[in-house]
Amino acid sequence: MSKDSESETFLQGTGPAERKQDTSTSLVLANGLDVLSLVAKTNGELSLREIGHILGLSSTVTHRLVATLRHRNFLEKNPATGKYIIGIESYRVGQSYTETMKTEAVAKPILQEAGQRLGVNCFLGVRKDTSIVYLYDFSAARRSSIRLAPGTEVPLVATAMGLSILADLSEARLKEFKDRVFQDNAVGETFLAEFDAQIEFARKNGYALIRSELFPGVVTVGAKIAQGHSDIEAAISFGLPSDAASEAHLAKLGESILATARRIEEALTS
Repeated sequence: MSKDSESETFLQGTGPAERKQDTSTSLVLANGLDVLSLVAKTNGELSLREIGHILGLSSTVTHRLVATLRHRNFLEKNPATGKYIIGIESYRVGQSYTETMKTEAVAKPILQEAGQRLGVNCFLGVRKDTSIVYLYDFSAARRSSIRLAPGTEVPLVATAMGLSILADLSEARLKEFKDRVFQDNAVGETFLAEFDAQIEFARKNGYALIRSELFPGVVTVGAKIAQGHSDIEAAISFGLPSDAASEAHLAKLGESILATARRIEEALTS
C-alpha cells in the first residue's frame, strides 16, 4: 500500500462533510491532533498540501496548524525534502507513556507478591503536577480491602506516595511547590507544621508515613521509585488498619516498602 493510500485509509470518513464537532471540545485542537496522528501513522514525510488534502482542511488552516506544531517542536521539517516529520516533543510524549506503562507492568507482580506476603493493600501511582494518579491497586489485607479505580487523582500532600515524591525534591523545588499549592488553598499553620514534619520524617527514614490516608482508620507508608533520568515520578504505598499497626510494625513495614521499591527499580533496569 502506498503512503497516499495509507493516509487516505487512516482518515477515511473524516472530511469536512463528516466532521460534526462536539461543542464540549476544541475544533482547533482536534485538527492539530489529527495532523500529528496523520504524520505519525503514515510514518511521514508529508507536505502541507498532502496534509491539508487528506484532512480536508484549507491551506490557511493547515499552514497555521503545522507552523504552531513546528514552533512547539511537535513537528519538524526535513530540509532536504521540505516535508514534515514527527518532532522531538512528540517523541517525549510517547516516551513518557511508554515509561509509565513499563513501570506498571514491572511493578504489578512485585506488589502482588509483597501484598500477599505482608497482608496489606498495595498501590502504584505517578505524579501529575500537584496530584498523584493511581495506576494500580492490589488488596491482600485480611481485615480491610481498599480499592481505587485506575486514574483516580488525589492531592500529593494527602498520600504517602505523594509525600515520598515531594520529600525527594530539592529545598528550592519544594518551596516552589508549597508557595504555589498552599497559598492557593490558604491552609493554616497547623497543617503546614504537620506537612513539614511528614517531609522531615520521609527524608530521615527514606519512606513517608501518613495516617487516615483517604479513608479514616488507615495508616499508609510510601516510597518513591527511582528511575534514573526519567521524567516519570512514580511511587508505591502499603496500607493497613491503624489499630493493627504498632510503631514496631510500622517500622518493619517501612523497611519492607523500601525493599519492594528497590526490587522494582532493579527490575526496571534489568
